[in-house]
Amino acid sequence: MHVNLKSSTEQLNAIKERVAKHIQAQWGKAEAQGRKVLNELGAELDAEDHSLSAVVARIRAKNPTLKVLAGNLDLATYDLRGRLNWDLSMMSAYAKMRAEQTLERDIKPRMNEYLSQVEEKIKAIKGKSATVPAEANAQPNTQATTSA
Repeated sequence: MHVNLKSSTEQLNAIKERVAKHIQAQWGKAEAQGRKVLNELGAELDAEDHSLSAVVARIRAKNPTLKVLAGNLDLATYDLRGRLNWDLSMMSAYAKMRAEQTLERDIKPRMNEYLSQVEEKIKAIKGKSATVPAEANAQPNTQATTSA
């Protein structure tokens, strides 16, 4: 029992490390994309002053009206939106493929097994009902004969 607990703990730790690495990599990509969008909006994150007020002032300077800001935001996020749409499409296709594989590998065999068990039980019940004598199924003659 102690060995199973230890191996389970090691497996959990390994999974935890893999997930943490994956999340860190995705966070790095998201941060890079966010910096790219902000720089395209005029934030100039490589400038000396990194304060929020300075970044907002630079964005306002490049985008004087809401219409200009909306247009620049659309342009800055165009590639990102396309990539996200592609990624989501591929993820959903992958999830569908995995679900179909699971259905074929795990669920269909179980359902077929359950179906065959039900069919066997039905045949057994039919067999038992066929062996019941005909007299048991016939109604007994309840008319009493009277002599007069």
